[in-house]
Amino acid sequence: MHAGSWLEWAGSPIAFLPSMRKLGGAILSLISLFDVVAGCDDGRSSTADAGPACGIQTTFASDNHRKLDLLFVIDDSAAMATLDAKLATAYPALAAAFAPQDQQPLDLHVAVVSASLGGGRFTDVPGCEAGSPGDRQGRFSHPADSGLLPGETFMRMNGGPVNFTKDPGEVFAALARLGYTGCPYPQPLEAARRALMKAQDPTDADNAGFLRDDAALGIVIITNQDDCSVPADSDLFDPRQLTVADPYGAARPYRCAEFGWLCDGMSPPHALSPRSDPVPLDACTADPTGGHLTALAEVRAFLVGLKASPDDVMISMIAGPNQPVVLGHGVAMPAGGTPAGDSPALEASCSGTGGESALPAVRLKSFADTFGPNGLFLPACVPATTFSQALKNFLETIHIGSSRCLTGIPASSAAGRPSCTVTETHTDENEVQTRWVLSSCDADRTVLPCWKLEQQATCPGGAPELTVCRDPACSSGPLSPESGHVAIECQTACP
Repeated sequence: MHAGSWLEWAGSPIAFLPSMRKLGGAILSLISLFDVVAGCDDGRSSTADAGPACGIQTTFASDNHRKLDLLFVIDDSAAMATLDAKLATAYPALAAAFAPQDQQPLDLHVAVVSASLGGGRFTDVPGCEAGSPGDRQGRFSHPADSGLLPGETFMRMNGGPVNFTKDPGEVFAALARLGYTGCPYPQPLEAARRALMKAQDPTDADNAGFLRDDAALGIVIITNQDDCSVPADSDLFDPRQLTVADPYGAARPYRCAEFGWLCDGMSPPHALSPRSDPVPLDACTADPTGGHLTALAEVRAFLVGLKASPDDVMISMIAGPNQPVVLGHGVAMPAGGTPAGDSPALEASCSGTGGESALPAVRLKSFADTFGPNGLFLPACVPATTFSQALKNFLETIHIGSSRCLTGIPASSAAGRPSCTVTETHTDENEVQTRWVLSSCDADRTVLPCWKLEQQATCPGGAPELTVCRDPACSSGPLSPESGHVAIECQTACP
């Protein structure tokens, strides 16, 4: 947004209710940095030696929001074994995305939790037995050989010494490679909630210290199935129900679809006609009541309740596309080992070049959609090099670790100062915004706050870095106040 579209009065604040608040929430409320490079404008001023001036605009948000607590929830069921080779290359690439070596130190916490939460009210569900790898109960993954320092349970990169001894990619891969002996009913959404509930307890031995009040929260879910989150006392995973003659049908993840989705407004079928062709299902979405699963609204309410603003919670899903949804025939195998009739089974909604596949993740896609621009859904069958896109949305939104560099070199005014206008905006608890046009700093900084530009070797292309001075010494401090942002518009020489 250009300065001319705002009410301005140099030296005086102007309060107003922003008519575009909801539309621009992801930009104004999240920690964002965006750049607009305009073409030459004959109406702008020019300098004698630089020719016509082109414009740049950059907005920097409050530094105190440039922290990110990043939680990875990973399906470790046997079905994920087909993704093993892809994930082996994806995890270091993900680490490189959140721990770049060529930028300023990040202010970042990174934790990993399994999607395995046991068998509901049953302790003997095969693969989900109590105390087994299928019943991790939201505890952060921190194996002894991961490279974390003793006593540490997640990665800390806060701008100071890190809490691990190996390369970030090695450490993250060690935390994330959970194996494939987990519960066949993955509960990634409930696992995220369980893990973050534990993180709220300062005495928790595994998760304490991860959540910070002044940090944004990012959650990345990696699975090739759908979410099957259930209440802790659910009987949906009853291991004694084995065939289509039983109320819950065969012991397979299709239960989660049958009792948690709606397709064309109805529950998916409990059984198929023998030897029938595959059956496509249309308009499948999560049952808003949850059905026999945990309602998505309940999980979302918990997550956004952790932060002062819902815009501080971001979700990325790496899972199977939510369509097409096609039912084929599976074979229910009771304890005696004799086939006991056809049972519906979901067919893959995507396949990758390495032979991996993923089932339609209808609930996960529905959940991501509730976060609007803060919800990203990425198909699990895309190349592993694409998985870092799941983090790019977070890092670009809050620009964690970003410098205050401009994207060009400002032209000089007739007085020899940078030809720039700097404005500061603060949003109060009633969503009323107050805006100031800041003065350029003089030698004694007699008018505060004021702004200055300084050359920094870390800024690309020789561009300067913006500083806002709030005391005569211009001591280190936030660029903008809490719940605010600073915008700078400059004239630059045209290319």
